[in-house]
Amino acid sequence: PPHPAVSDAEQGLQQLARVLTSLGYNEMASEAPLLARAPPLARWPGAITVFAAPDAFLQASCPMCSRRHLLEQHIAMGYYPYSDLAAAATMKIPSASVGFCIKVATQRGPFGIHYARIYADGVEVSHPELYNDGKKFV
Repeated sequence: PPHPAVSDAEQGLQQLARVLTSLGYNEMASEAPLLARAPPLARWPGAITVFAAPDAFLQASCPMCSRRHLLEQHIAMGYYPYSDLAAAATMKIPSASVGFCIKVATQRGPFGIHYARIYADGVEVSHPELYNDGKKFV
């Protein structure tokens, strides 16, 4: 029998799962393919930015939390490169979790924008721009 057509969203999220796995974010990776039919990602034509949380952090801070829900809350709808985030003192970014925004704050060091520390919902972004294929950013 023919295979059902795979949507662009499904292909993109399967690729995201592979990328997250290769970077060691296994708990978030396991849920990525399941988001393809969930609004707003199912219909989102643009880029996404993922603020990936390490497995150890998730296991320690929220062992019983739904990984799918956490992943939705950590996916920003749009392209948010480090340079744009570092340039703003604070911003709210819409997430894939309907009605939930990611609050981003920047703390500048004495040497300006190149040494900015960025926090997403109070957690420092320690490894910005680990992956970028023009549609997905981790």
